[in-house]
Amino acid sequence: MRIWALSVAMALAALLAGCSGGPRINEQLADAPTLKQNQQAIGLFRIGRPDPSCLHLGVQLGVREGDLYRPGNVMKLAQTRVTQVVETILPPGEYHVVSLTCFRARSTMVLSDPQGNGLMRQSYATFRLAAGEIINLGEIRLVDQKRRHGVWNSFHEIGVEIGDWPLEELDRFKSQRPKLYAEMRTRLMTVPQSAPAHQQNPKLCDNARKLLAEGKLQNLPAECATAARKS
Repeated sequence: MRIWALSVAMALAALLAGCSGGPRINEQLADAPTLKQNQQAIGLFRIGRPDPSCLHLGVQLGVREGDLYRPGNVMKLAQTRVTQVVETILPPGEYHVVSLTCFRARSTMVLSDPQGNGLMRQSYATFRLAAGEIINLGEIRLVDQKRRHGVWNSFHEIGVEIGDWPLEELDRFKSQRPKLYAEMRTRLMTVPQSAPAHQQNPKLCDNARKLLAEGKLQNLPAECATAARKS
């Protein structure tokens, strides 16, 4: 469990304001041979909307430095009806999610654990990319076990979960970004504790199994997996 700390976070906010997850990758360059030649990889992920009061969402990636983590890439997402997919080109290596930010109209909430010397103590999720890979890293979800409805307050203990994209998001991404979709494979970020499975409508199970076979999902929805075990 982690703490959302209410903070003005001026330095982080200023840094985030100058960066964006909005610009899309040129799909003509999004093929494994070109990426491998350039020693690059593509990571794709979503951030589940934690609170309706969040006008923008921010995520900061970092790399391990001893027992700590040095912040690096920062992306800021404009809040929309459907949270957009982050598309980022990275050198091969191991990366960590070290900060998540909710920008409200009059405040900023930051999930992070700074050391005080520019480093972070906590990694909330991690992933590894190899040269030439185009990987769907899943959706980051922030879950408050004590709150069921309403707006996030200043301090709440929350858990970080990683799950597959909703099936409708896979369909949307396939139609809007066909080349990336065709090339991508799903390998979810990992977190210290396993995320609970999310329920899906049973009528979607056939489609989910097809997407699993195509490598677009890593796991079946919980009720589909349960049904498969019983059959």
